[in-house]
Amino acid sequence: MPGNPNELLEVSQVARSLQVSRQTVYNLIHAGKLRAAKFGVVHGFKIKRGEMERFRKSNEGCEFFEFSPGVTHELCHICPHCGFRFPES
Repeated sequence: MPGNPNELLEVSQVARSLQVSRQTVYNLIHAGKLRAAKFGVVHGFKIKRGEMERFRKSNEGCEFFEFSPGVTHELCHICPHCGFRFPES
């Protein structure tokens, strides 16, 4: 996804781009796997486009982050590639 690496994206934009749920993005942020800045209660978290791309590239070999167009991935266990624990739905 081309664009300014410093552009701030909302959680919903990142979720759509990574093809995961918004809750998965929040889980990644809280686990320290995806860096984000908090902009108060109303505006919530913002993620730089470059950070999203860093995360995408660092998880290219991860079987749970296969970025296939049109597929939404819900993750609910420990990823053997990155070790992140996704909560049961």
